Amino acid sequence: MSVPRRTQSGPRCALFARTRQPKWCQRSKWIADKDSPSACTATLAASTPTTICNRSNENKMANAHVQSALNRFFDASKFAVVGASKDATKFGNKVLKWYQAHELDVTPIHPKEAEIEGLASQPDVARFLDAAGTSADKIAISVVTPPKISLAVVQTGLQDQGISTFWLQPGAEDAELVKWVQAQPASIQERVIYGGPCILVSGRQLAADKGKL
Repeated sequence: MSVPRRTQSGPRCALFARTRQPKWCQRSKWIADKDSPSACTATLAASTPTTICNRSNENKMANAHVQSALNRFFDASKFAVVGASKDATKFGNKVLKWYQAHELDVTPIHPKEAEIEGLASQPDVARFLDAAGTSADKIAISVVTPPKISLAVVQTGLQDQGISTFWLQPGAEDAELVKWVQAQPASIQERVIYGGPCILVSGRQLAADKGKL
């Protein structure tokens, strides 16, 4: 099946590079980082179209909440990557290196590794918060874990730990997690990025807009 011509310039949703692209991919609302237009390819293949692109019938309110979360993510002063990996082929490694390349204060979180990419790692979010030296509302976290793990991390982080914002990278969510987020009050929904945006594609411009670069 041929890919329809895009009506706007910008990176193509990598998952649909060989198939028909859904409308959300053709008319993406998310900011594109021209430096890495296909950087999310590594893990997209493991996810379904539903988890990568918003369905056509997603309500506008949910999109508005995600946009609010995108706008606030880089207000944080410190960052962490839950699911960071030593394996350079893994998405958790690529996301961690993205933070390093942009000289942002980032900590890898991994239950077993003591160090990843030259950075001291923490075994979980609670230990990271203990060592961070700043309040939880000044911390934003990228999540690159299987959805079942992601759900527990996000629930605890938002309800008990007070984390500012979570960014669920493509493949880190499923229908259960999305359902939980959308059942929360607006004050919680506006602290979770999900449904497709990838920091490797969108992060640079968002960070620059906040004066982080």
